[in-house]
Amino acid sequence: MKRIALIAVLAFAAFPLGVTSSSAQSTQTAQIYNAPEQNCNGSAPNAGPSYGTFSEEQAHATIYGTVELKGVQRDTTFAIRVHEFGRVCLYEEVTTLTTDSHGDGFAHFTYTAHIGESTVWVSANHSATIVYRSTALPINQ
Repeated sequence: MKRIALIAVLAFAAFPLGVTSSSAQSTQTAQIYNAPEQNCNGSAPNAGPSYGTFSEEQAHATIYGTVELKGVQRDTTFAIRVHEFGRVCLYEEVTTLTTDSHGDGFAHFTYTAHIGESTVWVSANHSATIVYRSTALPINQ
């Protein structure tokens, strides 16, 4: 009898009781524009034709990002940099993206967000000149 009671307790403990995580993940997407001017707290202005998207999903301090360029310079390799702003201005190259013969390319990256930063955006750089930048997305919310 005690064995049956123990099995019942263990079986009940295995069922989820409607507990949800407070760190729900959602994907956010920003447009990428031809915006070569760079300043520390300035992502791309939201103007002109879009040349792709930057999508990110944050889980705790980790940002899972995707950059897609469309209709840019063909057969070109871009350095993809993540920029953060809030407390200080930070940026780091996280991957490269090479476009095809149509000027389209796609890259994934993982990046650790820094405490105190509140926005993130990406830039696609070629030949030490920032060529394309996304608008900013909120992080660490």
